[in-house]
Amino acid sequence: MMEFMRELFRSKLLWIAAFGYFVDLYDLVLYGVVRIDSLKDMGYTGSDLFSIGAVLLNFQMAVCSWWIFVGNPRRSSRPS
Repeated sequence: MMEFMRELFRSKLLWIAAFGYFVDLYDLVLYGVVRIDSLKDMGYTGSDLFSIGAVLLNFQMAVCSWWIFVGNPRRSSRPS
């Protein structure tokens, strides 16, 4: 079991996947930090800050989910 874990952690694929995961988390945190200031700069005020921010976050989550479960729409599974 330990040998399997060592090989798994040495795998380039694991490191690439982990890096992608942390980039996605950073993206979500960064969005939460700059969202209100960005929306204010675009002219939104009051309750629009929450509703437009929620729509943007929902759209981001939908695209991420689509990408995870459906895959890259540019990549074809059929041989050319």
